[in-house]
Amino acid sequence: MDEEWSEIQVDAMRFLRALYAETGGSPDGQYSIQRIITHLDFNLDKFQKIESYLSGNGLIKHTSSPLYISITQKGKELIEAEPKKAIIKENASHGEEIPEKYSIFISRIHEHKEISKKLKELLESLFDDKIRVFDAYQPDSISVTQDFYDKIKSGVQSCNLMISLLSKTSITHPWIIYETGGAALNDKKIAFICFGDLTPKGLPDPFKDSRIQAITVIDPENFKKHFDILVTEIAQYLNVDPPSVNVLDTDFFNLIKYTQDRK
Repeated sequence: MDEEWSEIQVDAMRFLRALYAETGGSPDGQYSIQRIITHLDFNLDKFQKIESYLSGNGLIKHTSSPLYISITQKGKELIEAEPKKAIIKENASHGEEIPEKYSIFISRIHEHKEISKKLKELLESLFDDKIRVFDAYQPDSISVTQDFYDKIKSGVQSCNLMISLLSKTSITHPWIIYETGGAALNDKKIAFICFGDLTPKGLPDPFKDSRIQAITVIDPENFKKHFDILVTEIAQYLNVDPPSVNVLDTDFFNLIKYTQDRK
């Protein structure tokens, strides 16, 4: 029983950190209960025990909707008092502690492989080995011996964030629609990056009905603002200081800025 209780306390802190990262530490923010269960791979029984522990200690609270939960001021102060280090979890098979990685799924078409490569390199340079960037067309994500469909499905289900690279060509591609729709149905965070001749106003169904705020290279300052927010959210999840970067000076932005769809 003591071992079980200790495990609940560890998972409760993982839960609280994820809630803090999702809401930016704001007690007015809220987080989908289903999303956090999926994200942290908790079953219902474990979630109920964790929720009871956190609620009983005044660290979380329910919103007006039973499907959402919020962090309290006490919970916020507890997380902010923690040392700035990567979140850790126990490796059950080896009995050792390893960093918990933040998983990013890049959804794109074959023509945009260089953009995806530069974005992957940029993100990995900012967070080292604390993140996992999944690009289905890269051999380090899916090898020739693995089932492509199953790995895509698993990548979508396990990611913390999906970044969809959207142009007038890619928005009609079945895999973009499939991957983005899968992320939405799994209640994942999705960032739309529009380029070429595509702007957020030009997004068709089902993209235009999304509540996600798309960004475009046509407005560099707005692009930088939202990229900085994205980097900060990842850093908060990992419990590290946000790295400093001007995305407008990177190879990724310079490449995407001049990319046009083939006529």
